[in-house]
Amino acid sequence: MTCAKMILFIAINQLRADCVCCRLSKYLDLPNLRALMADAGTFERHYSVGNPCGLPRPSLLTGQYAMNHQSVRIGTPLRHELPHVVTEMRKAGYLPMLFG
Repeated sequence: MTCAKMILFIAINQLRADCVCCRLSKYLDLPNLRALMADAGTFERHYSVGNPCGLPRPSLLTGQYAMNHQSVRIGTPLRHELPHVVTEMRKAGYLPMLFG
């Protein structure tokens, strides 16, 4: 019996970083999130390329600034020829899904 490797990528849009791992974290009770963080890879120094939450997502997936991927409005799809995390995962045999 083979076990498929699975990746769960979570991007939390409206939770300040200092509430999770810095100054304010000692005042918030987040047991489920902390348990997940303890058992996973966590990026504690992430910088967003824009605001609000929907606009930086294409940059997160492509590794490019908005001026390069040109998806600058919510609902604007990425160009089909533009490589990103999801297309590369498909090439590697994964079946990516998006929930939001």
